Amino acid sequence: MGRDAGEGRPERARRARGRAAGSDGARPVAARDARRRGAHPRAGAGGDGCAPGRRAHGHAQPSGGAPLPRARRDGLLRQAEPARRIPGARRQPERTPPVNERAKRLLRDAGSERTSVLLVEDSASDRRLLLDAMENFATVRAVAKLQDALALLDAEEADVVLLDLHLPDAYGLEGLIRLRERHPQLPVVVLTGGELDVALDALAEGAQDFLSKDEIDPLRLARAIAFALERQQLREQLESRADDAARSAEELEGVLEVAADALLLLDVASLRIVWANEAARALFRAEAETSILGRRPLTASMLERARSGEVEVQANVNGGDKRDLALRATRTRFRGAPVWYASLRDAESRRETEEAERRLVRGERLLALGQMAASVSHEINNPIAYVLANLQTLQRAMRAGSQWDRDADEMLDDALTGSQRVASIVSDLQTFARVRDEAVTRVHLDVVARAALNLLSSRVRKSRAKVQMELPEVAPISAFEGRLIQVASNLVANALDALEESGGTVTVRTTEDEAGVCLIVEDDGPGMSEETRQRVFTPFFTTKGSRGGMGLGLSVCAEIADRHGGTLALDSQLAQGTRVTLRLPRATGLEAERPAPTHSGTRARVRGGRILLIDDEELVRRGYRRMLGRRFEIETAASGPDALALLARDERFDLVLCDVEMPEMDGPSVLEAIERLHPDLAPRFVFCTGGVFTEASVHALAQRSVPTVAKPLDLATVRDLVHRFSSDEAAEG
Repeated sequence: MGRDAGEGRPERARRARGRAAGSDGARPVAARDARRRGAHPRAGAGGDGCAPGRRAHGHAQPSGGAPLPRARRDGLLRQAEPARRIPGARRQPERTPPVNERAKRLLRDAGSERTSVLLVEDSASDRRLLLDAMENFATVRAVAKLQDALALLDAEEADVVLLDLHLPDAYGLEGLIRLRERHPQLPVVVLTGGELDVALDALAEGAQDFLSKDEIDPLRLARAIAFALERQQLREQLESRADDAARSAEELEGVLEVAADALLLLDVASLRIVWANEAARALFRAEAETSILGRRPLTASMLERARSGEVEVQANVNGGDKRDLALRATRTRFRGAPVWYASLRDAESRRETEEAERRLVRGERLLALGQMAASVSHEINNPIAYVLANLQTLQRAMRAGSQWDRDADEMLDDALTGSQRVASIVSDLQTFARVRDEAVTRVHLDVVARAALNLLSSRVRKSRAKVQMELPEVAPISAFEGRLIQVASNLVANALDALEESGGTVTVRTTEDEAGVCLIVEDDGPGMSEETRQRVFTPFFTTKGSRGGMGLGLSVCAEIADRHGGTLALDSQLAQGTRVTLRLPRATGLEAERPAPTHSGTRARVRGGRILLIDDEELVRRGYRRMLGRRFEIETAASGPDALALLARDERFDLVLCDVEMPEMDGPSVLEAIERLHPDLAPRFVFCTGGVFTEASVHALAQRSVPTVAKPLDLATVRDLVHRFSSDEAAEG
């Protein structure tokens, strides 16, 4: 069967028609098949449309032909034991219940309890053989011609088709092709006479499986049908997924087409554009997509650098026209080929966006400063009031020649205490309010917490809440101190707000563990709902209404924590209070120096030493000369040029204190001149500043590792500096 399957279809069709209309009804191939089966050559010339599950009994005599031997038929239906073979005889399978049970299980696993099969076979004997083999596990309709099968399939559904390749109205692969064209989703198992080449051709034309008529038994039939069903299901799933993928790709391409950023796909090998969205065409001044395809605006090195994050590049956007662009890139696949996916936007727009973000952050800080202004002014005015009162009283007493030594001493102590309090507040405020980030330094979170509480001291006193501090010394961190004071102040202020009506306790404490150093601010107030917790770090979200800020406080704090490599976590439940934890990594390297105390007390007292003080304000020079003159030899200079002239005459100084901001020659310029003209003195140079810097000074100080002390100076600070920098000769004196 099927020996001439490779012949052309017109010739096959002609031969099929000739066989159907032959004078004696004989078919050479059918006769050969019949002889192979042991039947009369003319057996099966007519069709008999057997009903489903119908079983023939006795000797079948189709069209007057010889009957199929019963022993032959029953032998094919019996399943033999696999190891039993009779020499020279075909395998004799026994028809035992396990065979049908296994067949049913195969089909059940394939998703069908009782499969609907359409059998297309013109040989009556073969048809009976197949019907008997499937009677226990399938519902079968049988027809003898392809046209009958097509008509039946138009009216009814079938799970699978068993198709003979030699039919009266369709020869060879013609029947399969016509059936697949009409019902492409229907699984087909072709029946062959054992010719492998014909079977492979059938598979290539879309058949799911093939089965040789020489090897028909229930198990093989069930297996072939089950595999056909499974393969068809897999094919449908793959086609469905392919359709979904194509649909998703179209939808994604539509979304990318209208994206604001310029998006490109570039071939990995040639780096030529293979796809571009509308924004990219506008950026590269291309009127249509085809006019941009094939261009090479980016290099391999640009794309590789952009894989790790956004970078700025100069790209050719139109011939020799170059523009600064912000680029992100990654490797992916497009229509099965490897490509670069590149996202481009104008670098100037990116810088404007970043500047807008910085303005928002600065706006939040300025708002916080404005809210502090009232309490800070109150804090400064109170100590200034008694400083002035004491000084005026002391001045009158001294002019009157009074001998109130004890009262004068107390008044001076009060004046000094008030001055130191004002200096501390101003110092913390300057650290907090710096417009630009100061240098990264070693910072202790307990010191940061105390500075924040100092800034909020007036508000704490007026609040109904009680503030408890548990601030043991903890390991240092590397940080921008002013930014951390901003975070701590915000967290404490939020806790005070939460207790504004009910009162309660705010606890501020520092801890450390293996993961790092923590600043914890918690209150026993009303707590937060789940909805509020989900939104609390969202920019512009606030629970304070018109009396609060812009809603940037916690979002800015979280950003600051992230920039320091740390985290800001919030834990809150309704009626159970709120806890906010700032966790930061420890500083690496040497331990940080603790801030210098107001009075050293532990330093060895240094007698003598020469100091050069450079400051453009006369009152500052005069005040420090009076304060330090009894212990040190003081020389002063009103400007950088004056100081250099003095050093040209005598450079023997143990310490040089120099203001940063001066009109003629600023502090960094003075240091550069001393490094050039008096290099031995440069290591003993210290900047003395009021905390307000120009942009040039900030840049200059960032480039140098020079000690800096803040005004107002006290005697202990200067004594420690002289002790640190004094020459061997001064130390011996």
